[in-house]
Amino acid sequence: MTGVVDVDCLASSALPGIALSDPDDLELLAEVVTALRIALRQRFGQRLRGLMFRQIGAEWLPALLRRPAVVRQGGPIAVFHNRFSDFDEYLKSLGRKRRQSIQSITRRLEADPDLRVGSTLWGKEPTPLTADEAAGLLKHVVDRHHQRWWLRKRYLHPDLAQAKLDHPQVDRITYHDHAGRLLAYATIWNHPTMPLLGAWGALQPNEGGRKGLWFHCQAKLAKWCIDRGLAGMIVGQGSPEEKRRLGYDLQPQWTVLLPQ
Repeated sequence: MTGVVDVDCLASSALPGIALSDPDDLELLAEVVTALRIALRQRFGQRLRGLMFRQIGAEWLPALLRRPAVVRQGGPIAVFHNRFSDFDEYLKSLGRKRRQSIQSITRRLEADPDLRVGSTLWGKEPTPLTADEAAGLLKHVVDRHHQRWWLRKRYLHPDLAQAKLDHPQVDRITYHDHAGRLLAYATIWNHPTMPLLGAWGALQPNEGGRKGLWFHCQAKLAKWCIDRGLAGMIVGQGSPEEKRRLGYDLQPQWTVLLPQ
């Protein structure tokens, strides 16, 4: 049996599966890739036919393309760059319809008597979230958005969900009704300058959820970044046009397959 090693990032589909002490050191990246190829060849021999690297930015391509490779451009990674003195300035930078929509959604949801929003980010303790709940709701979202049989579905295993929820740098936002039912949640890797938005799961309004929760969450996170003076936030893949309308920059990324 032969196969391909998928060098992926378990923490987020927005990041590559290799972390460097100096991300700008292309020589170090090339050395890491070479060492990985040698180690895998020693372990698997001829059974291994290739290495696939995902979420590779343009700045890393020269280091990976020093040998023949198959390259495919994937969906862009959205990044919120904080250029604003306050949240109102951010809202004014958006198109009129999007700005009015966010303001309307925020007023409606925060006036909802049957909605509880909590977050460790701003000191309002969220309702407890179990790994099974987190993995199950994310699976629900993945199945809803990826219905083509040939597309790889990125499910969150409950063990990995538990590891993320237990990680000291992972914060969360939760949405529950007053009966305690989980309606939506998000996880955030709380980096000191450029945090990373992780998993997002939500019920549809016809399933008992609330319309506009994703936009509410994005607005709360943008405000949090601005209020703290952070450089921005990595928002990830999915819904690129909606993220562009929120003022996020879309950065291209590629998948690189290196024959072994």
